[in-house]
Amino acid sequence: MRNGAAFALIVGALLACIACDRSPGPLAPSPGVVSIAVRGSALLSRTGESAQLGLTSTFTDGTTKDVTAAAIWWSDDQGVFAVWKGLVTATGYGRSELKISYGSAALLLPVRVLPEGAFLVTGYVRNAGAGLEGVRVTATSPMGAFDAVTDAKGHYVVPGIAAVTLRAEKYGFEPEVRQVTVGQDSAIDVDLRTVDTRSGIRGAYRLTVTASPSCTLPGAAMPRAYSAFVEEGRNTQRSEDLIVTLSGPNLIAYFGNSGFTGAFEGNLVRFDITDNFLAEFSFVDGDLSYSGTARGMVASDAIVTTFSGTLRMASSECRATDHRLELRR
Repeated sequence: MRNGAAFALIVGALLACIACDRSPGPLAPSPGVVSIAVRGSALLSRTGESAQLGLTSTFTDGTTKDVTAAAIWWSDDQGVFAVWKGLVTATGYGRSELKISYGSAALLLPVRVLPEGAFLVTGYVRNAGAGLEGVRVTATSPMGAFDAVTDAKGHYVVPGIAAVTLRAEKYGFEPEVRQVTVGQDSAIDVDLRTVDTRSGIRGAYRLTVTASPSCTLPGAAMPRAYSAFVEEGRNTQRSEDLIVTLSGPNLIAYFGNSGFTGAFEGNLVRFDITDNFLAEFSFVDGDLSYSGTARGMVASDAIVTTFSGTLRMASSECRATDHRLELRR
């Protein structure tokens, strides 16, 4: 019995040794990153345009792997482009750099948002020495029209080449237009002057609505005229408040209590009841009804613009995009 127990102990020790011999040794180290390489180009021509880049990593054991999703992508200037997992999207015109890293490797890639052959026209738009935010700057040249909006410092960047017409405009300021010749990257600063938004606006006008030439309405309905009076709105803290009141023997207005609401812009007036300066109106004059939308600026002495809408009479209807609206002192 005692000999059997000893034999069992010896066998158990031998099995344990065999198991030890079969246990795994230390794990081999993971291959390290030797280099990374970008696939694709980040040379874009317009804002909003995108390009998908890829990234390949080479390791110490000679293998390669697509690491696009695992890498870190970083925009050096969010005002020029944004990037997410290799997808580069142009947010503005200019030149910048894309920073990429994976493991111990990193590199820089130039990013350009600029039409081929164009130069960068940059500068600041100011008012009384202070940068002016939200100014739309448009550069029109032989390659087309391109625009940008100034940032909080009043800075803008647009492309241009050869003879360029540079226009800067913002509500409440007199627009500035420059004619420049661009043969290289150029810096052009612009000063905008504040306008007196309440000068020359109040007073009596005559509003004439003329149906489109394509209409088959009776002749008397083609042009109709109304008296109009322009005055400031009740909220004197907002220079854009304006009321244009119409009157006529048979006129019934559906919007604005027998009037339209508009906006000041220098010595100009825009019919407007929405934020995007779009006049939306509907009214009835006896046997004729109007409904539609119109865009356009009203000078202090006259306006002529077209509007889209419908003119209806009991026996006929005319839908057109070139009805005529005229407001004159």
